[in-house]
Amino acid sequence: MQPIFIANTPYIRPNKQRSGSSSNDNLSLDLPNEIWAEVHSHLPTEDVVKLMGLNRYFFKEARNEIYRTITISDADDTKQVRVLQRLLEPDIASCVRHIRIQPDFLPLCDNHGKPLSRTRISGKDSTFLKKTMKVLYNCKNIEEATLRFHSSQAITTPFRDFFSTLISKASSRLQKLTISMSVLQFRIIDIISSSQLPFPNLSTVYLMVHPAYAMNRAKQHQYVDPPLEITESFCQYTHSFFMSLKPSLQSLHVTNYDLVDLTPVFIGLEGFTSLKKLDYRDCGRTQALSDLGVFEKLMDSSPDLERSSLQILVRSLWRAGPPEHYFEHLSWSAIFAKHSLTLQVTTLHNLCIKLPDDTSGLNFDTLSPSLAIFGPRLRSLNIDSSSALTYLQFQQILGIIVKFSKEQRGESGLETLVFRRLELFSPTHLDEALRKLPRLKVLAIGFERLSIEPQRTRVCFSTIISTIL
Repeated sequence: MQPIFIANTPYIRPNKQRSGSSSNDNLSLDLPNEIWAEVHSHLPTEDVVKLMGLNRYFFKEARNEIYRTITISDADDTKQVRVLQRLLEPDIASCVRHIRIQPDFLPLCDNHGKPLSRTRISGKDSTFLKKTMKVLYNCKNIEEATLRFHSSQAITTPFRDFFSTLISKASSRLQKLTISMSVLQFRIIDIISSSQLPFPNLSTVYLMVHPAYAMNRAKQHQYVDPPLEITESFCQYTHSFFMSLKPSLQSLHVTNYDLVDLTPVFIGLEGFTSLKKLDYRDCGRTQALSDLGVFEKLMDSSPDLERSSLQILVRSLWRAGPPEHYFEHLSWSAIFAKHSLTLQVTTLHNLCIKLPDDTSGLNFDTLSPSLAIFGPRLRSLNIDSSSALTYLQFQQILGIIVKFSKEQRGESGLETLVFRRLELFSPTHLDEALRKLPRLKVLAIGFERLSIEPQRTRVCFSTIISTIL
């Protein structure tokens, strides 16, 4: 049964007024199109489909929602194949705004990211990619692309051709790009960087690098330490890609779950005149705090930068040696550092040090030279710990901060100091901090137990004391 189109704007004819009823019982849905578009965005897909037969407007808006995001993952998915067939119609293909690619059909890879000889891509999957490429020629309004790869998948030639076609088709209108991959799949970044296509509207990039896995002789997945030449190629291609986005990039988010060093990607990055948000998290490898120096040029040469967050795992905190690593099975397998300190920097003026759960045996002395990279620019320091610090640990950390302040020879700009969690609070903590750091303007101390009611002896300082419940 074909829908009956009664109007361009949704309108429900009110019932005739019954005797004794007021005019307020009349129901009118003559609302602006923008309101209906917002309503559609919050409805489940099945409800949107039901509204398609109401009138022309609902039909058009429902179609926009249904085909806004398409997924390319499995050649055997009949529902997905039907959707792609519908996209051969230009009117429907024009509704596509977001393409999500999760190619489950890609073969397994070896230690160098190449397909295993016994798992070449099938002819059926190759045909599926060719048909999908034809569909992409009709999708002229793609604004967002998401690519998610399993860490043991190989990038084949047919898929490279497919992805190259997608990039060439969507480069002019693409606004957001999300890639989840391993270093062994560096050829994906190579396609983007070597295309030399302009991305005038690409303002947001998310890059997640997870550990690389490959099939061993026992036919088991095992973690692979990527060869040096592959890691260098990945960093080089990624650096080139980021540099090509200097005029348009506004938000950059990079997360590393692998043990490889990604700091070479950021060496020499500068001149991003539109960059407003920078987020870098290294959750896979421990490193020196001095590695954050590679971000200095990027942050200093970005005049519109509003928020930046740099998070790394700092090594050399335990006298016994570097932290151990273990595997955590999440949506994909990721490597995290066990018993390590997490450092977060919001701009080069604000530093947050997150201590591990177990603080026994920590060598806090290694923090002193690490703080030197910030110098007199450091304005705010936050010591965040999941477990409560003892009075002795408080004294050790405070001594390091005092030493750092003295090394600046009167140029220290530290104004805010926060200790998130102490076991026991007493006026001694307050007095020591204010006496040894006279330039402090804000001192915040969270505590579990209070020994003696603190006395307000220094009114010239803005002192905040909070209790952690």
